[in-house]
Amino acid sequence: MRSSVKLVCGVLVLVALATPLRSTAGQFGADHTANARAFIEDNARAKRSLALIQMGCTLKGVSSTVTQRGGAFTLNTTYSWTGLDNGNDYTVIHYDFDSNGRLTDARVGATSAVIFTPFSVANRVLEVLGEGIRNQLQNAEQSVRDFANTLIRQANGRGIHVLLLRMEQPR
Repeated sequence: MRSSVKLVCGVLVLVALATPLRSTAGQFGADHTANARAFIEDNARAKRSLALIQMGCTLKGVSSTVTQRGGAFTLNTTYSWTGLDNGNDYTVIHYDFDSNGRLTDARVGATSAVIFTPFSVANRVLEVLGEGIRNQLQNAEQSVRDFANTLIRQANGRGIHVLLLRMEQPR
């Protein structure tokens, strides 16, 4: 049981180290679409985002267009990247924002990725970590194993990506 706690703590530490939370409160004005675009297209943030979206690839650039939906809007963000083939690849992520400019969801759009589709490597890493946690919990109480299984089943790269962005987003 002690080693499973170490494993879970290790994963949490890795996520915390990979996502520096810096206060950006008060940094933006009232133009929600411009604020969202500046937030998503920030170069350091775009690199971290691509690390989950197309793990192992190198960001070449990021750009967005806006689709208005009443007071809400969607940022259609294109990440240009290169992988092992040193090609000119791209992945589009549709970031949904509410009328207050708060991120609510992210959906995968078009991509040139064929073998490693968006979030597929991150999802596989989460599967491996989940199996490791399950193995460590073999002798734990059933309620603990059930709780861990619920968390493991729900974990996915896209969800973690949205969570990390929401944690960083200025209020």
